Amino acid sequence: MAELADIVARHDLPALKRHLPDDAKISFGGDAGPAGLDTVWEPARADTQLWNALREILALGGSQSRHETAWEWCAPYPACADAPMASHLTGYDYVVVTGTAVAVRSAPSTHAPLLGRANHDVLELADADEAEWWQVKWRGTTGYVRRDLARSPVDYRITLRIPRQGDWSIQYFVGGD
Repeated sequence: MAELADIVARHDLPALKRHLPDDAKISFGGDAGPAGLDTVWEPARADTQLWNALREILALGGSQSRHETAWEWCAPYPACADAPMASHLTGYDYVVVTGTAVAVRSAPSTHAPLLGRANHDVLELADADEAEWWQVKWRGTTGYVRRDLARSPVDYRITLRIPRQGDWSIQYFVGGD
């Protein structure tokens, strides 16, 4: 979505809100539409994380699917893609590696021995995690992947509705479940 990427790059809040209908879900706590965006993200604050979150989402790409009267575009792809091996898991039970040759380490340190490399893999989470690392199950053992190199499918995500005629709109922009 080139137009959304441009809005994010310019930090153009009025343009973003023009694509945000009153019923667009912003949180699972009932926040919706432009007012919900203001409540959850506080975009007028200099330290708002709104633009960073949207930039990260868009950088990972998304997927598009056709519905009855419109297309739906969902991003980032870890939130939208089916994870066949993870069919028995919830979105809180796994992460998707967002790159190629991502190091899986034996401990949560860049100096820890390398267990292997993951390429856009779906990795089941182990019992605990460190602040900057995901603790994952890796080929029968426990491994660690840097948190910025894998993403939970229940992290912040966005879905746009793109009608055959008319302008696109945000259906939801949420995190969690």
